[in-house]
Amino acid sequence: MWTLHLCGGPTQSWHALETRSLLQGGGCDYQDDPLPVEIYNIATRAWHTCDTTMPGNLKDSAASTWLSITTTNEKLFVAEKQSGLTYWFDPNSRCWSGPYKLNPNQPIYDHNIGTSNDDLILVGLCKNIENVEQVKIWKVEKENFQCEEIGEMPLLYVEKLKKNFGISSINIRVTGNFVFIYNQSETEEVVVCELITGGGCRWWSIKNVVARDETKMNRLVFTCSEVSFDELQRVRRLENRRFVVES
Repeated sequence: MWTLHLCGGPTQSWHALETRSLLQGGGCDYQDDPLPVEIYNIATRAWHTCDTTMPGNLKDSAASTWLSITTTNEKLFVAEKQSGLTYWFDPNSRCWSGPYKLNPNQPIYDHNIGTSNDDLILVGLCKNIENVEQVKIWKVEKENFQCEEIGEMPLLYVEKLKKNFGISSINIRVTGNFVFIYNQSETEEVVVCELITGGGCRWWSIKNVVARDETKMNRLVFTCSEVSFDELQRVRRLENRRFVVES
């Protein structure tokens, strides 16, 4: 098990790749190399610097707020949110490939990638011919990066994301068949999309119970994970267990 640390930006994000934990972003102090890649081997507790650095096109977008990052079982994918330029990193060969263009044949001004059951998906913010904001989901082929549309967010939920100030950018978190979509500037509501096996989507929204007035000036970090029955049973066996459900 080892950790990949991509330096070059002021913020960080974690991802898992098989038995490896990956950390992207973070400030660095490499005078000769502003975009180094380091790998941490948990077994040996040692850092190793890769011969290859992050792609130069990402130098001005190294912060995690400007990038969308996800992993499959074999690769790490990094997409520049505004342009859709995408690279992937193979931790075994320690090599980068790309750039590839995420292009679903319509203009997108905010690209977000995720992994649903090892399938690469794209969630894009775009506008129709009437200049109305839309949020769509595509399945992305990992070899040629061709996009196939899965579904579109109903206007009701787009309005929930817009709230007071509109949408300039969205963020997503994905676990299993569920895609959680939120507006970092308006965190009171999170829109959920369930990707139905065989095609189609089911949409709803949930209130963010921690988005209170006193937290609005702070940056909220979202994550999601599948919880198994075995994990719940282990928690139940704890003597000091405490369950809290908020809605």
